[in-house]
Amino acid sequence: MTFFFRDVGPKAIRRLLIVTLVALYPVVTFTGSHTFVVVLAGTVAALAVATCLPALAPGPRWISLLLFGVGSALLAWRDAGPSIWMSGMTANLYLVAILVLVPLLTIPLKYGDYAKPLEQCLAGFIHSPSLYGALVITLSYAMGFVMNIGSVPVVYRIVLLPVGPEYVRLLATAIARGVATIFLWSPNVSVIALLISCYNVPWTMLARPAAVVTLICLFLAFATVTWESNRKFAKQYPASSAHGLFHDTLGKSALRLFDLGTLLACTITSILSLALLTEWHIIMVVCFVAILFPPAWMCLKRQLDLYLKGLTEYARDTLPHMASEVVVFTAAGFFGVALGFCGIQKHLTTIFSALSEKAPQVIPLVLSLIVVAAAVVGVHPVVSVTALALSIEPAQVGLSPTALVLILGGASGLGALASPFSALGLTMGSLVGISGWRVTLGWNWRYIALAVLLISGLTPHLA
Repeated sequence: MTFFFRDVGPKAIRRLLIVTLVALYPVVTFTGSHTFVVVLAGTVAALAVATCLPALAPGPRWISLLLFGVGSALLAWRDAGPSIWMSGMTANLYLVAILVLVPLLTIPLKYGDYAKPLEQCLAGFIHSPSLYGALVITLSYAMGFVMNIGSVPVVYRIVLLPVGPEYVRLLATAIARGVATIFLWSPNVSVIALLISCYNVPWTMLARPAAVVTLICLFLAFATVTWESNRKFAKQYPASSAHGLFHDTLGKSALRLFDLGTLLACTITSILSLALLTEWHIIMVVCFVAILFPPAWMCLKRQLDLYLKGLTEYARDTLPHMASEVVVFTAAGFFGVALGFCGIQKHLTTIFSALSEKAPQVIPLVLSLIVVAAAVVGVHPVVSVTALALSIEPAQVGLSPTALVLILGGASGLGALASPFSALGLTMGSLVGISGWRVTLGWNWRYIALAVLLISGLTPHLA
């Protein structure tokens, strides 16, 4: 682990503090939030925020400072003790742990030599833009479930090579819609981690209703991409050469594709098995799997040297750039604790309770629109979902905790899809080289509107 100390300076300090903060997460959890440990973790979190703030873009920096400022004013107004302040700094520690550790799961994918076989396999379907789009959505969802937003550039580079630049919009919308769907229940998504922790919903309870809603959203993504592709591609590509390429390369690609499928299946199975065999929270399970599974898999493949190379690159290139999310997540948790301590969220609870008495059927729609609208103007879904989750008791609005998790999680995904300021929007815009507004809301507004209505209307009856 000497790569943590090869250089000195702001990046090295941020890297060290973030790793220390993540290392304290299991300590805080397993010690039952002992006062000394919470104070230690809170101090490290404060130092991490102080060193990361200068590296933030203006938008996240001002949002974080606003949350910290308002939260501090509320706690000072109510004469909160030091323990409350420290608890606020560590409230979203589990989100930081998920954020930092989940990218480790991508190392076997990065060095598994899966890109070329996928390109060869997909090349057999370019004769049908709608079918190609459906396959891209499926691939994006499958890889996004494990890799989160990190899957976007990987999938984009794979699926772009067999086709021409005229496919850019089709690929961008298909990838974004596939990845946005993982927000419904992937434990690797920070918002889902927040919600299942807040409402104390076992992740396994989400399986049945989340699977149904996910299939509906994926089908909607398929349908909208098909409709849009049929409008753009009046003439389909000739099938002859594509089918010949497909049959010629399928045999060569099959083994690597089987290996990729095995890797994804083993990753998900590891998470499920550890969750069922232990009493650990699913967030802790994902963190341990992210640490232990990649080196175990690559040892089995006799590629430990590649794992160490990937770990070095992760620590050098990826970790220092997580400053924005670390600060925003910490600020959102601090603000949430301040709201809870001051009791201000009770007013929001009263509003939603009154609304549920007069028009209970509109509550899911209102919640979805709040999260999506906030994301469009640059408010991170973790911030808006934290405020809503602390303000709403499921029973008071006539919804089950599982339904609320799915509604707010789905709305977060749609907010990420609609916002040019989200990680998904920024990544997609950078890859495509087109305005963030156009590549997010401009290209996806129909899907977002339909998905909001579907999730809001169906979820209360399924969960």
